[in-house]
Amino acid sequence: MLFLTIVAIFLAVALALTLAGSGEIFYNHLFAYVSTIRTTVVAFLLLGFIFEWINKSLEHMVDLKYHGHYDSFIQKLECFKQPYRLSVWTVSGHLNTFVNAYRSHSSLEYRREIIQASDDAPLVIDWFGEHNATGPTVFILPGVSGHSQAGYITPLVLQLSKKGYCVAVHSHPGMNGAPLTKGRFTRCFDTVDTAQLVAHVKRSRPNSPLIAIGYSLGAAMLVKYIGSHKHDKSEGMGEMPISAAMVVSCPWDFTKIIKHIQTDPMAKLYDRYFCSIYRAVIEALGCGGGFSKEMVDRVGTCYSLAELDELITRKIWGFENISDYYASVGCVKELANVSIPLLVLHANDDPLVPTRVVPKDVITANKHVVYAETQKGGHVAWLSGYFPTKGLSWLDLTSIECVEGFITYLHPETGPKLQRNID
Repeated sequence: MLFLTIVAIFLAVALALTLAGSGEIFYNHLFAYVSTIRTTVVAFLLLGFIFEWINKSLEHMVDLKYHGHYDSFIQKLECFKQPYRLSVWTVSGHLNTFVNAYRSHSSLEYRREIIQASDDAPLVIDWFGEHNATGPTVFILPGVSGHSQAGYITPLVLQLSKKGYCVAVHSHPGMNGAPLTKGRFTRCFDTVDTAQLVAHVKRSRPNSPLIAIGYSLGAAMLVKYIGSHKHDKSEGMGEMPISAAMVVSCPWDFTKIIKHIQTDPMAKLYDRYFCSIYRAVIEALGCGGGFSKEMVDRVGTCYSLAELDELITRKIWGFENISDYYASVGCVKELANVSIPLLVLHANDDPLVPTRVVPKDVITANKHVVYAETQKGGHVAWLSGYFPTKGLSWLDLTSIECVEGFITYLHPETGPKLQRNID
């Protein structure tokens, strides 16, 4: 269809230009066209082949691995029946990831709620959407340095709200105005913060089905929580608060991830970028953020997350060395204990989480997990269309479909009708 459209436009323009001249010029042009008809045909056939090749190279089917009892869930999702078609401008994992950072999006007006962690550090939950008490709730854990106004968060939040969902987003300490007073950022080596956040969201909407989505670091935190906190009775709940979850670009093994970052030249650029964000927060807050004077004075010498974690994170949490800290942040061992529906989405060209880090054997062995993999997509990106920075990405649409699919699969009485095309 694209090829035929281009041919029609070309011929229309050529005819218009010819008719704009005299009759003699018109017949001369017509004779020239006829005399070179073979060259023209060959050129258009070649052009058609090129466009067809480009179209095919941009399309990538989703490779699914799941157990048979999920057939009814998978069959209702259009996102997995059709190929992911990446944008012509984001043909590599690096381009997909880089361009994703510059997506145009509107700032949303959240209702911010601050709760106290077990160590009295403030934890932020940003709420969006005023909906009925029994309607579904979606809890989102962003990636490293993530928050509720991030470009990959707000389009999804807005569309979920339009469809009747209440959305709660955790903004990491120090990010987007989230308070930081105890000299520590996200507590991701255990499930204490995650459990408290989930428990509060569930207590706020006890009659609402709760679906969780985790991106990158947030994905690891979510898997760790789901796999180790089956019954959070310490928070006054006897049942698992989350009905189902989706994790995207999950960094399963931080020891391997850090090694990859330290040896891959392009990955080092991402590392420097994330480190600069945290460094700026520490320098801005100073000792008022709970950091020691030594930490504030030396943070300017840190140019990687590993250096930052060595200076601050491992000391705050009492780890003997950085290797022990990174070993505790991973979530592979908890994955085997996941006992609720979990969708795992990964792209083979992820520049930060190489496919070799993904524990596919553990994933496919767990009957509760659905594994979806694409050849292209980058890290928390999956952009599409001719204008990839505008509108909804394939990841946004897929996330919405999966949330609706989970609700329909687990709570058919409250599940909305599936609809992929969203305004």
